[in-house]
Amino acid sequence: MNRFDRWLLLALALPCGIAQAQTVCRFDTSGSLGFGVYDVLATTPRDSQTDIHVTCNRDSGPANISLTIGLGPGTNSTSTSSRKLVSATGTTPLSYELFQDNARTIHWGNSAAIDAATRTQFIPNKTPTAVLFTVYGRIPPRQDAVAGTYADSVQVNLTP
Repeated sequence: MNRFDRWLLLALALPCGIAQAQTVCRFDTSGSLGFGVYDVLATTPRDSQTDIHVTCNRDSGPANISLTIGLGPGTNSTSTSSRKLVSATGTTPLSYELFQDNARTIHWGNSAAIDAATRTQFIPNKTPTAVLFTVYGRIPPRQDAVAGTYADSVQVNLTP
């Protein structure tokens, strides 16, 4: 039985802040999505999750703002519906997906009003407010892969 370590790095290639009226939002942290050991003979998927932390500050302007987080396709793919983890040796990639929900039914892409995550958030005046977006990942079972460390880097986009 072969076992592997699988990691997904959610890399931030982001602007420093996004302004809407008098509200400014910025990324605080974005973690790695570590899948851990992947067993090619397992019949169940390998799941993991990580959080994206955003802080918004409002100095007048509307109290309710709409935040959208989009996740790009990753450096190893051209589509958010076919993301790939690749090893340093460039052997057979592992397919994986990112989701907006714990049940892993709502695909997470980068198109506003289609597959990006949007949340309306109340921001009290002159009070920093934390907003949390959880990313759920899944590697489908029974993929043929060789031993190694696999990775991908996904661009995270924040828009008001």
